[in-house]
Amino acid sequence: MDCRVLKKRKCIITQDYTNSHAAIDMVGDNYTLDDIIAHSDGIIDIIQDGYGNMKGSSGTLSYGNYIKINHQNGYYTLYAHLKNGLNLKKNQKINKGQIIGYMSDSGNAYGKHLHFEVWKENKRINPTEYLNKDLPFEEIKQQYQIGDIVTINGVYVSSKSQEKLRPLITEGEITKIIENVRNPYLLENGKIGWVNNDVIISKKEYKYLSNENYKGNSIVDALNEININSSYQYRKKLAKINDINNYQGTADQNLYLLNLLKQGKLKYE
Repeated sequence: MDCRVLKKRKCIITQDYTNSHAAIDMVGDNYTLDDIIAHSDGIIDIIQDGYGNMKGSSGTLSYGNYIKINHQNGYYTLYAHLKNGLNLKKNQKINKGQIIGYMSDSGNAYGKHLHFEVWKENKRINPTEYLNKDLPFEEIKQQYQIGDIVTINGVYVSSKSQEKLRPLITEGEITKIIENVRNPYLLENGKIGWVNNDVIISKKEYKYLSNENYKGNSIVDALNEININSSYQYRKKLAKINDINNYQGTADQNLYLLNLLKQGKLKYE
């Protein structure tokens, strides 16, 4: 059958995908061995090298020498039981069709072959339909924008990472967005980490103060005119909500607050 992960493009399936074997095993046409090539463009997420045949091994050792590639669309492919001496490294960019290894019997194998897996997020799925087919591209729809204050139940260390951590800080401002990555939102310029739509529990909703008819130059007078507390402490609180973290009541800071108020854009809780 046609097979895009082998250099000669032909393969024989020696073991199908089942609940107990979440992969397919294959050899080349006429039960020959072949070079392994990358299914699609991606970045090496994991690479393990230097192992021989280890019948009965478990865990990652059972894979022997293997490569797992992140295709940056929520999908990964994994190639196991490779011949040792892999001339590649973690985080290396890989192109579709690039040779990444050669069939062998490293790890828990009872004959030389390729063990091929497809992962969607953190779950292995049946790779059979993708032997000669592109992986789906799932556009990540963004529900939030820069400046949103969100409450979270976890965080990721990068825009593409999969392991969810539980930070001490559970609320932060989205300061950067990258389109079409697993975790598109960066909180507090990286001080907290990256999140996605599923990690965000809620968004803090602000109300806005407005005094569009005020013609003067005093934030104090403008606030008093609409019966809002104009004390230094309250202005300091307003300043923090509106992205001034070191409010000292300077002319520039007060003018900034006043302009927001005149535009009806002065946030308050």
